[in-house]
Amino acid sequence: MAVTYHVGPHDGAFGYRLGDVWSDTYPDHDASLAAAKSAAKRQHSEGSDAEIAFQLAHGADARSSK
Repeated sequence: MAVTYHVGPHDGAFGYRLGDVWSDTYPDHDASLAAAKSAAKRQHSEGSDAEIAFQLAHGADARSSK
């Protein structure tokens, strides 16, 4: 089963979400992305990948697998 974290604007700052549940806020996109990657590593099951979907600062979509 794939786990996808989404990084984006949240409560006047940035955060990441899994489904409908948002993280705490982070001061900028990079800090939020780093936190999402850290969460993905903690959720990693051997032999499975986690995917992080996020928008770049200019609005383009991107994905990172960990």
